[in-house]
Amino acid sequence: MLNVLIADDEKLARLTIASLLKERSDIGEIYQARNGSEIRQQVTQYQPDLIFLDIQMPGQNGIDIATELQITERVIFATAYHQKSQEIKALGALDCLLKPFDDESFHRVLDHAIASVAK
Repeated sequence: MLNVLIADDEKLARLTIASLLKERSDIGEIYQARNGSEIRQQVTQYQPDLIFLDIQMPGQNGIDIATELQITERVIFATAYHQKSQEIKALGALDCLLKPFDDESFHRVLDHAIASVAK
């Protein structure tokens, strides 16, 4: 079972992803963070297997945080900015989940990430 961190400044986005993750039997603990400080603390403390990371957050953006913490290989970027997809691929992130997303898109991206992490 994989532990997951959801990092997004929008509460509704965190709750939506958490709800979809709870439907899965292959997901263990689910942690949530609202900003860069909480992300750093939870990554250090819990070492999550997967991280859903928003790009646009107050202060430091998700790409900068992922690069700083050297966690891009565990990140699924969740963003409304489709123009960032090339930058995300260049970073070596697991995938990109474009907002707004439906349940099918979410599970497809999650399945891909889980398969990549399991290698």
